[in-house]
Amino acid sequence: MLTAIIASIALAPAAQEPLHCAVMTKGIANLEGPSVIYAGAAFYFCCPGCDASFTKTPAKFVTQAAKGTTAIGKFLFDPVTGKKVDTGSAHSSDFKGIRYFFDSKENLETFTKTPAKFATMPTKEVLTCPVAGDKMASPKDAFAYMDVKGVRYYICCAGCMPKMASEPTKYTAKMKPTAAVGHKG
Repeated sequence: MLTAIIASIALAPAAQEPLHCAVMTKGIANLEGPSVIYAGAAFYFCCPGCDASFTKTPAKFVTQAAKGTTAIGKFLFDPVTGKKVDTGSAHSSDFKGIRYFFDSKENLETFTKTPAKFATMPTKEVLTCPVAGDKMASPKDAFAYMDVKGVRYYICCAGCMPKMASEPTKYTAKMKPTAAVGHKG
């Protein structure tokens, strides 16, 4: 019995540090309060007003956090597959200020080998599915994303993923990227 208890403790996922406010990085983020979605990640804040400051210059705060050791945002997609993921997943990793979640242990292991390959924060994005032409109000409305030549394209559904993956240049050729901006969560 004691062996089973010890084994279950050893195999339990380690408790994560809480997310920190994206603006006041020493403060703990209120996950029930306002959030801003930027470049596929949700950012939370410690107090009223921080969300407005973040929305004005999100890239500045993300760049600052990348130099530190605390996570200020939750990435909404598995960075290995590009598909939306449960941000409560037991498989996660913090990298350059962002907490990434994974559909599987294998995806986490793939990410861990070369995190910089997968953990990108593009400055331009397209919120219209390149395949179906469906518009999304925010990255959180997307089924998945795909980065092509430094631009993040959000994809509306599972049916569009294989088409986009097989011919990304064909589908992105006429799309007009815009600067990535913060969207109310």
